[in-house]
Amino acid sequence: MSSQPTWEVEQRTYFPYEFGIWESTANKLAQSGSEEGQSLVETFLLAPPQVGTEAFIGTQIYPQGNQVIGILFGFTENGYYAYRVYRNAPHDPQRPGQLHLLEYYDATTMDYRVIAEKTTADGIPGFETGSWQELRVSLSGDRIRTSFHGTDVFDVEETQLREGKVGLLTLAIGEVLFDNFTVAQP
Repeated sequence: MSSQPTWEVEQRTYFPYEFGIWESTANKLAQSGSEEGQSLVETFLLAPPQVGTEAFIGTQIYPQGNQVIGILFGFTENGYYAYRVYRNAPHDPQRPGQLHLLEYYDATTMDYRVIAEKTTADGIPGFETGSWQELRVSLSGDRIRTSFHGTDVFDVEETQLREGKVGLLTLAIGEVLFDNFTVAQP
């Protein structure tokens, strides 16, 4: 009898009371808060497959109050890539609007490297709570392409793109549903 790989929760905190809770409800995946209610710490849910540098990752997300939604890829013990959309994020006051951010987290230095960023002021759609959002990431060799609601957001070259796990991210405050998570590879 072979065991199937399972999803795994990755916590971004050392404090158990801030650990995010992920559950299945009404045929949807829900991030329902933390062990003691809500936490502003990010929580990740990683899918079983390892994904190479030729892949498509997509999902639909229904934020009901949560302010950060996103997709992870290239996740290893050394770091990961994240495509995040912030509904109300503090950022450059000279560039108002909701923020789309593509970045790499280096686990050895514990630093984020911003690869690209745009706001709704750049003509990229933002998101409202209480409606479904669609996020996509396409990987092709050293290219990363992202889209939000069918609008292309980023098309960048990343020469150090690597294989790894893929998954979902949000804050551990709950109030967000995920559906139709898709991972496709040639």
